[in-house]
Amino acid sequence: MANESGQSFLDKFAEVSAKVGNQVHLRSLRDGFATIMPIYILLALQY
Repeated sequence: MANESGQSFLDKFAEVSAKVGNQVHLRSLRDGFATIMPIYILLALQY
């Protein structure tokens, strides 16, 4: 029973995250962070 409710939650969460992930402004933020993150890591290792 607990597994079924957990699976139901995951199904609903997947639907919501797919809708949020398809929004253009949030996608551009995600892509921007993914692009700049290696630079931040390299700069952090330098110090």
